[in-house]
Amino acid sequence: MNTSINPFEIALGIQKPWKITDTQLIPSEKNPGRLEMHIYVDFDEGTRIPCPVCGEECMVHDTRERVWRHLNFFQYRCYIHARVPRTKCEGHGVRTVDVPWGCEGSGFTLMMEGVILTLLKHLSVAAAAREIGEHDTKLWRMLSFYVEDAKKGRSFSDVEAIGVDEYSHKGHEYITVFLSHPTEKNPKARVLDIEDGKGNDTVSAFAESFTAFHGRKDNVERYVSWIPQRYAG
Repeated sequence: MNTSINPFEIALGIQKPWKITDTQLIPSEKNPGRLEMHIYVDFDEGTRIPCPVCGEECMVHDTRERVWRHLNFFQYRCYIHARVPRTKCEGHGVRTVDVPWGCEGSGFTLMMEGVILTLLKHLSVAAAAREIGEHDTKLWRMLSFYVEDAKKGRSFSDVEAIGVDEYSHKGHEYITVFLSHPTEKNPKARVLDIEDGKGNDTVSAFAESFTAFHGRKDNVERYVSWIPQRYAG
């Protein structure tokens, strides 16, 4: 058996230039009666690291400490700590290196994000936050990132008829939902966009999105008729 291989490196998929330097099962700072697993990742001094833009190997300009919440280690919450380097590339300047286990600014590893996104298919953000023991603002921030990222790949080029409806929560907070009506070519309806609020502003916002994502108003047979009368004019 090769005892030089750290089992945590295998489990986390840690590869050069990264390496695990320490693992600790220690009391939580917020709740000393609860133990937490903390995994520390680093790289060797003098290591040349590829520029995240062009891939050219560069010297490390500086580093910044980062922490990510990972999947639980048995019953213990688990966190990954790392010195994240910034490279200094002749062509692209100082750039933060992407780490293989998480995204910049997320606070969660990719594996943990996968679990959270699965929970959010069945629970509200508040309920999912309680389930994993995190503040709901962190989940909203992560969810907003993936929603905006998914929206970049939208295409409305096949839309022929559009419907709209409003929904309210407790009679005060509104959202407006825009959807593509089923047609012979596209028998399934699908949500195109959801805008906060109601009224002309939501229609204007959707119209901008519609044309921005490869939609053409002249292709929509009932583009005007779906707008509620109170929005007209």
